[in-house]
Amino acid sequence: MKMQTRARIKQFIAVRPVLRSLYGAALVLRWRKEFERIGFVESQLRGESIDRFGMPLPWLSPSVLGLLEAHVPAGLSILEYGSGNSTLWWSKRASRVVAVEHDSEFHARLASRLPGNVVSILAPDSPDGVYEQAPARFGRVFDVIVIDGARRVECACACLAFLNPQGVIIFDNADRKDVKPGLEYLRKQGFRSIEIPGFCSLITWSNTTAIFYRDGNCLGL
Repeated sequence: MKMQTRARIKQFIAVRPVLRSLYGAALVLRWRKEFERIGFVESQLRGESIDRFGMPLPWLSPSVLGLLEAHVPAGLSILEYGSGNSTLWWSKRASRVVAVEHDSEFHARLASRLPGNVVSILAPDSPDGVYEQAPARFGRVFDVIVIDGARRVECACACLAFLNPQGVIIFDNADRKDVKPGLEYLRKQGFRSIEIPGFCSLITWSNTTAIFYRDGNCLGL
């Protein structure tokens, strides 16, 4: 009887927009502890992606972060197109991090926080290819490449020259229409992909992250 009563109440709420909104707000209150646990509350208060203890986090959904925490071994080399709290997070797990950033003010603010195993390159967002080709100066390849900055399609096309044969590419905001050619290019190069949608801190809509990998990859996918 109780189950039937609850079902009727929910049906009554479902067809009334105001009651639906109030019910949604009540659900959010029920989930508040979970929001605090994964750092959403602290991130909103501080205006940056962090966990509940104030430690830096990549601006990715908890599902993607959970996958990376479970699969990323220590000591990898990381290339990031786009820097931020993700750079600091990777620095604690990687032997070497190279980050390419186009925003000079943001680059300067982050510089004082970077540990010794991180190199941050300031490169312009310009059509001459300087941004996406900036890692070439190191003459090395990387285990993981993160595409989360400027010129994402161009970075997708250029980054394979800097990727280990067992390397993995993490392409954030993969649901954006303007990056579709970059995703298609990687698939044509023989990569499979996992596309993971989810909510991220500081935004109120779902974001999709695509992880591109091949057989024998360094994450064991």
